[in-house]
Amino acid sequence: MRHLITFIVRLWVDAQAVPPAWEGQVECVTNGEHKHIRMPEELLQFIATHTITTSADRPQTKDK
Repeated sequence: MRHLITFIVRLWVDAQAVPPAWEGQVECVTNGEHKHIRMPEELLQFIATHTITTSADRPQTKDK
């Protein structure tokens, strides 16, 4: 079974900074949680925490 999770990502780039700098915000549409981000790793971590599934989330299958 699939579970749709939607994220909104907003990025701002300061092209006048040397080197160019960016920051942004990521939001999970499902629950409205959001986070200010300054590094790509923060974006990936936020998405990972909302998409990780455990064995408890998976349907049980019967052994044959």
